[in-house]
Amino acid sequence: TLNEAFFKQVASTKSLDGLGFPDVTQHLEKSIWKGHGRRAVVIVDALRYDCAVAIGESLRGQSVEVTPLLAVLPTVTSVGMTAMLPLSSTTVDIELKQNSLHPKVGGKDFAARAARLAFLTEFGADCRDIAEVESSSSLPDAGDLLVVYGHEEVDSIGHGQAENLIRHVHLEIERLARLVRKLHRWGYTS
Repeated sequence: TLNEAFFKQVASTKSLDGLGFPDVTQHLEKSIWKGHGRRAVVIVDALRYDCAVAIGESLRGQSVEVTPLLAVLPTVTSVGMTAMLPLSSTTVDIELKQNSLHPKVGGKDFAARAARLAFLTEFGADCRDIAEVESSSSLPDAGDLLVVYGHEEVDSIGHGQAENLIRHVHLEIERLARLVRKLHRWGYTS
């Protein structure tokens, strides 16, 4: 239903403007990157809106807000992940290499995860792999801004085995809800 309404609106207006959704880069800049206090960002490649709603519903007893955001097109990992970064004081250039897009910030190729993580670390984020966070009983010496990365299972299953994703997605929803509960216990309430 959401996709149908989206495509009808875009087809009739021939524009992405006026859809009523906040832009991902600007929204995250205000709500996360310029925020204060202990907050965590869990980066999940290709997490659908309905999955985010299901995660929120499974976090009973907690205040949950799910906000649909307007992605940057095309919705490929290198472009989408770069668009989620704190970019207000930078310029993003796009280079086409062998039929793939390579966003560049400050001359660095942000199609590479390592460049994006280095940028976030320079920004002041404490970047941790999801496997490290999931296996830890505590998170010593973590900063106020924690970025949990490395979770691309939903995306990889969707690319190669979309029919299996339907049977698997509820497991990922439960996994991410457990992760959010753990982060809340550690004091990351946003």
